[in-house]
Formats: sequence, C-alpha cells, structure tokens
Amino acid sequence: MNYKKLLCLLLCFSFVLGAINISGVINAVAQSESELQGEVDRIEDEIAENEQKLDQLQQTADQQKSELEKLETQIESIEAQLSEVQSQIYELNQQITKLTAEYNRLNAEIQQKNKNIEAATALIQETEQNIEDNKDVLSAKLRSVYMNGNESTLKILMGADSLASFLTRLEMMKRTSENDKKTIEGFREKVTLLKKTKAQLESDKAVIVENQKKVVETRNTYTEKKATLQVKQTEYTTMVTQVEAQYAKIESYVASLDKESAAYKDYINDLKQQEAAANEALDEYIKNYYANQNQLPSDNDEGDYSGGSSSGGSAYYETTDDWAWPVGGGSYYISAYYKDSSYLAEIGSVHYGLDISGSGFYGRSIYAARAGTVVTSGDSGDGYGNKVVIDHGDGFMTVYAHNSVNVVSSGDYVSKGQLIAYAGSTGYSTGPHLHYEIRYYGEKIDPAPYHPGYV
Repeated sequence: MNYKKLLCLLLCFSFVLGAINISGVINAVAQSESELQGEVDRIEDEIAENEQKLDQLQQTADQQKSELEKLETQIESIEAQLSEVQSQIYELNQQITKLTAEYNRLNAEIQQKNKNIEAATALIQETEQNIEDNKDVLSAKLRSVYMNGNESTLKILMGADSLASFLTRLEMMKRTSENDKKTIEGFREKVTLLKKTKAQLESDKAVIVENQKKVVETRNTYTEKKATLQVKQTEYTTMVTQVEAQYAKIESYVASLDKESAAYKDYINDLKQQEAAANEALDEYIKNYYANQNQLPSDNDEGDYSGGSSSGGSAYYETTDDWAWPVGGGSYYISAYYKDSSYLAEIGSVHYGLDISGSGFYGRSIYAARAGTVVTSGDSGDGYGNKVVIDHGDGFMTVYAHNSVNVVSSGDYVSKGQLIAYAGSTGYSTGPHLHYEIRYYGEKIDPAPYHPGYV
C-alpha cells in the first residue's frame, strides 16, 4: 500500500472534517435510532480499520528502528576497528620517525668514522714518508762512513783542541747516531699505532653500517605495515560512510512513518470525537424518545432473554438459578474477561469484570442480576460512565457500567431480572458494551462462576 498517498488523502479528509461542525454532521442524517446507531457503527468500523493500519505502520516503524539499532552497533564496531587501525598507524609513524632519526645519527657516525679513517690514513702516509726521508739521510751517512772509512770520524775527533772537546765531539756523534735510530723507531711505532687505530675505526664503521642496515630493514618493515594499515583505514572509512548513509536513509524513512502514524492518530482522534458526538446524539434521541412516549420500554419489548446467542425465550427472566444473566435481546459475546491479560497489555490496568457486547448492542436492555437496593445510579466520574450499583444485602454487590440511560434511581428496590438500564458507551469506553462486575464484601471477583452456560 502506498502510505504516502493514503496520508495525503487522510490529511485532506481531516481538513474537510475540521471545516464541518460535528454536531452538524449528526444533525444532517436522519434522526431515527437505527440510523444513529448505524452512524455509530460506521465510525467504530472506520476507527478499527484505521487503528489496524496504524498498528501496521507502527510495526513497520519498530522493525526499521530495530534495523537502526543494528546499524548503530555496526557503525560502532567499524569505528572501533578504524580507531584501532589509526592508533596502530600512529604508533608506526612514531617508530618510523625514531628509526629515521637513528638512521641519520648512524649515518653521521659513519661519516665521522670515514673522516677519522681518512685522517689516520693521511697520518700513516705522512709518517711512513718521514721514515723514508730519515732512512735516506741515515743511509747517506752510512755510505759516507763506509766510503771514507774512519777518516771522517777521526778528522772530527782530531779537530778537537782539548780532551774535553774531544770527548764532547765523541758524545755528540754517538748521540746523533742514536737519535737517528730513535727517530726511525718512533716513526715506526707511530705507524703501528695509527694502523691499529685505522683498523679499529674500520671495524667500528662496519658495526655502524650493519646497525644502519638493520635500522633500514626495520623501518621498511614498519613502512610496509603502515601501508597495509592505511589500506584498511581507507576500507573502514568507506564502510562507515556507506553504513551511515544507509542509517540516514532508514532514519528518514522512520521519520516519514512516524509522521504518517501521527496523521493516523490525529484522524483516529477526530473519528473518536465524531463517535462521541454520535453516541451523545443517540443518547439524546433515546432520552427524548422515551420522554415523548412518557414511559420506558416495557419488558415485553425485549425479544430474547434466555442468554447465549439463541433466539426466543421469556421476556422476563424466569429461572431457578440465584443469578440472572444481565443482558437480553439477541446474541452477545464476551469482549474482555475477568483479569484479561490482553486488556492489561492494551489498557495498562487490571480488568475486574466481564465486558459484554454484540452486534447493534447500543440501547440493549440491562437487567438486575439479583434483587437488591440501588445504591448508585449515574456518572461518578470514575471512568465507569453512567452506571448502576446494586447492593444485594448478603455481602454481594453488582455493577453495570457505561450505560446510555439508567431507568432506576438510588434507593430503588429492584427484583431479579428487572430492567435497570440501556447499554451505551459512556465513560472510559472503546464502544457500546456492558461492563459487569460482582463484588463480595468489597472485593471484585470473577462473575463467570455465577453464570454457568452464559460465559
């Protein structure tokens, strides 16, 4: 069914109804009891039909709201996974940043090691060159001594003008020879030390290069993980967007259903106002009719009072039972039983009686179930509407509620089976029916056991 089109029709219809005075509608129809009752029945049927449609709409809305709850849970789950992925990406970025800094630090160390190695290599080369240079000088001296024998040494020594000078010259020559040797040895030791230093620098550099390689490998691993997580992040973000779009679509649909439901409720309320006006017109008709006749209908006007849905029977209830069935005139059915669970679920309160109804029930005769004294006749404003309460004098009382017209007054004594009222829909009522209660010393008890064969 296209509910939107129906909604438009309902709204248009409600505007039309709003423009018409309800009492005018009732006055426009023929004022016979049967026609008034037919108008009441028509409105009741329309209310029932629209309430059924309203229930269908609300069921659909409830299903969609349930779907919204599932989508909310799904969105929360995806967002939680997305948050976890984003957290992991953040941690990886932190690690990658640290590894990059470590890589740069190691790279700086490698560069410094390279400089130190270059400096050590230069010093080694320089020292080795000094050794070569000193070796050349020493070799020249040795060649001179070899070629000249001891002549040069003797000339130097003999050139001394005194013994002290001779000894000094001899010591100087000795020292010069030793110094040359020490210089060469010193250079050689320096070369050895420099080579060790260079080897250590190269070893250190190799360790740093290996560490740097590991840093690069770890950083590459983290970068690959980050790339994988970024793909997941994109997927989750897309999923969230899609689910949120679906959520928004259903939410919009639910809003439209709620709007249609509100329109149905308004229309149903309008129909209930019409129903109340129709019932009021019917009550007024019955009152006026009886006033014009200057009498109430006699018991002989009743067709059936034998109970159940059978036809025929005595107009005045004749039975050997203690309790008379309170409804006469045709078929009936029980629309709500004592402590009816469905009534409790729908109305929100316990049902302490029998609701008796039937086709064309409005105006049906109501009889006293037992003899007794009428203690209440009228509307007490307690939701029962127009009611009759009879005290039977032995702890039992009976209540007959929602009547259109009461034909007895407080203080009247009535016999069992005497006409006391006509059925209606006054007070808190969903339609014409008799709400019938039995109370024993004030406690509301189940009427069914007192009317075997009727309930």
